[in-house]
This record gives sequence, structure tokens and C-alpha cells, in this order.
Amino acid sequence: MNKFILKTFLFCIIITAFNGCGIINTYQELKQDVKASMNFNKDYERNAIQMKNQLSLYKQNFTYDRIASLNFDQFDPSFGKTGLWLPMKFVEDIGGGIYFLNSFDINKIPIVLVHGAGGNPREWEKLITELENDFQIIVVSYASGMRLAQSSQVIYNGLSFLMKKYNFQYMPIIAHSMGGLVMKNMLSLMTNKELEVVQKFITISTPWGGDNLAKRSSSLDYTLPYWIDMKPNSLFLQEINSIEIPSRIKHYLFFGYNGKITLTAGTSNDGVISLESQLKYQREYNAYKVLGYNETHTSIIRSTRVINDIHNILLMKNKTIN
Repeated sequence: MNKFILKTFLFCIIITAFNGCGIINTYQELKQDVKASMNFNKDYERNAIQMKNQLSLYKQNFTYDRIASLNFDQFDPSFGKTGLWLPMKFVEDIGGGIYFLNSFDINKIPIVLVHGAGGNPREWEKLITELENDFQIIVVSYASGMRLAQSSQVIYNGLSFLMKKYNFQYMPIIAHSMGGLVMKNMLSLMTNKELEVVQKFITISTPWGGDNLAKRSSSLDYTLPYWIDMKPNSLFLQEINSIEIPSRIKHYLFFGYNGKITLTAGTSNDGVISLESQLKYQREYNAYKVLGYNETHTSIIRSTRVINDIHNILLMKNKTIN
């Protein structure tokens, strides 16, 4: 596939996605937003400067220790698309953050829910309904189109603050798709004391081996930031797959396999991510438990069986039991 076709393809994706975004701009504003959100594949010095500026604003606008219901306007799916395709627009106008769904209750165990690429907190609605009586629900809303390490950093800053303020003793993390990569990297930023609190890390349909669609952008001069990290064998993936999840944390790896043949995910997949990527050998080998489901990439987090399994895992608080 030559550069002209790839550039046209990328432009069409962004324009098509923009039609579903929650922030409506003029065409000129859209061009500025796209330019601000792009990273550069080959101009490393320019890229480093832009990334530094992007991260600074991301940290500044990312909020935490707030209460919001799932009806909160900024949780609308359209803003999830904005965060993916126009991440700097999301950072500037929305910011993202970490939210309690109810006032803090010292008698409930806090759990953190993290969406994937283009996702939003409302995707967890069915799981939240099942868990909210037993757990303090905390949802993360972030610009999923940013470089993954940048999202890891801002989420870590927020969770570290909350862990100290509320003296969390047990705080499991559940992440869907690319959110698993973001949070796996975040674990590497935590202190030993903070890692003791996490105890359980549940990843669902996470592309440990990357995404072949991202690989196709390598020959372009510019690309969406998260595609740089999502390319198979990217530096980011090499780094997080080379660092083991601490033994004090039990990693439950959930994967789906109810997908049709696609050009990017091959014959065995969940409709979006290949089984090869979901079961990248480093993660499968080191996971505490590996659980497969006859679900698609999106249906898996709404599956009754999956939700019941998550609930049971979370309720078994004694690490020597489960």
C-alpha cells in the first residue's frame, strides 16, 4: 500500500470519525485540531517537543477526586471518539479524569474501571449495576488517542493521590482492550506500597501484541499518537512485555474469540483483536489465570458470564484463596 493511499485512508478515517465526535468545529478548526493531535514517525526531535507540550497540558487538565453519574455529559460515547481521533481537542476541552460514581464509602472496596481505545465509562454500565452494591466504583475517562505512556502517567498521578487521601487497602483494577496496556504500564510507576493495594489486575481483550492496523501507518510522515505504541513490536510494547507484573498482584487475563475473518485481525479473533495478540506469550505465560469467552471485542464486557466471573474474583479478597 503506497503512501498516497495510506494518507487518504488516514484522512478519511479521521473525517468519518469526526462526524461522530461530540465537539463540532468548522473545517479550519478541524484542520488545526488534527495537526495538534498528530505525532511524527520520523522527525524525532520535533516529536519529542510536541509530546512534552502535550503531556504538560494533559496533566494540567486531567482531574480526579470528583463525583459524577454515568449520565455525566463528558461520558457520552461521542466524546470517547473525540479522545481517540482528536486527542488534543479532548485534552483541551474536556481534560478527562478519575471519577467516583457515588460519595466515598469507607465500607466499600474501591475498584477502578478503565476503557479502551475510543471507549467511555458508560460501556461499563452492566458491570457497574452488578458490582455497585458491594464496591465503590471509580471510572477513568482519558484521551485514548494520546501516547499510551502519557495516559499511564496522568492516571497514575490521580490514583496515587486517591490512594493516599482515602487510605485504600484493596483497589483492584479492571481494564478493557488498550486500557490494559495503559494500566500495565501504570503499574510500573507505582511504589511497592501502592502495588500491595492493587492485588488484582483484570484485563479483558487486551492487545498485548499490538494491532496490525497501526502497523500500516509506519510509512507515513505523521500518525495518530497511539498508533505509534500500538504497532506490533513497538518500543512501548517491547518495554511493557519485558517487565513482569509483580507477583503480589494476580493478573487475570480474559480473552474473546467470537470474531469473523478480518484483514487486520486474521482468522482467529474477537472481531477486532487477533487471538495471537490477546494471548501474546509473555502475558499468557505469566498470567495467574487465563479465561476465554465466546464473545466479541465489545460484547465481552456486557457478558453475564464474564460479569459473574469478575464479581467472584473480586469478592475473594484473601490472596491465598483465589
